[in-house]
Amino acid sequence: MPQWIANSWTQPGDLGISVHPSFAVGACLACLYLPNESADSEDRLIAKALGLAEEHELQIRQLLHTGEPPPPLFLDQVAERLSVSPDLLEPFRSKPLRQLYVEGICGGMVLPLNRSGAPTQNVHVPVAHQSALAGVLLAARLANRARVGTLVTRFDVTRPVPELPTQTAAKDSSGRCICNDIVYIDRYIEKYGVIAYPR
Repeated sequence: MPQWIANSWTQPGDLGISVHPSFAVGACLACLYLPNESADSEDRLIAKALGLAEEHELQIRQLLHTGEPPPPLFLDQVAERLSVSPDLLEPFRSKPLRQLYVEGICGGMVLPLNRSGAPTQNVHVPVAHQSALAGVLLAARLANRARVGTLVTRFDVTRPVPELPTQTAAKDSSGRCICNDIVYIDRYIEKYGVIAYPR
């Protein structure tokens, strides 16, 4: 959209924000999220995090869709596969499955954050307040809405602050992004009245 866009994220490697003042200049938001390889679906990701096999993915997909709490047998299987006491899963017996994943696995209520091995290293962030810090950075960027190209700020909370945490980001060079698609660009110009667009 022809508006100022800000985005924040947290992940095991870092946290950060990106600011996109214009679709025409610098990386668009989609450029930053172009996959370089295939990724697991959400139901497969959650199945792996809960220690469950592929045969549970359909049930997980259904639970995510309906927002229902997982059945007791399901939670017993999770406790067995993760080698944790079923008592740790008790707070999630009446809550949606997504809450078990977010709070129990990613948040460390069921699996300790320092427990080694997959899948926990892929779903945990190293500091509990990492998301709050990303939000503070996002608010700060909102207060200073500079009209330059795309700016990306990254911090690894387990390392010292880099000398230059903020850098500009160019459009994806592979040409796979929507901001490089001629049909999309023409429709964008038609809809929003952008006259000069770098091709």
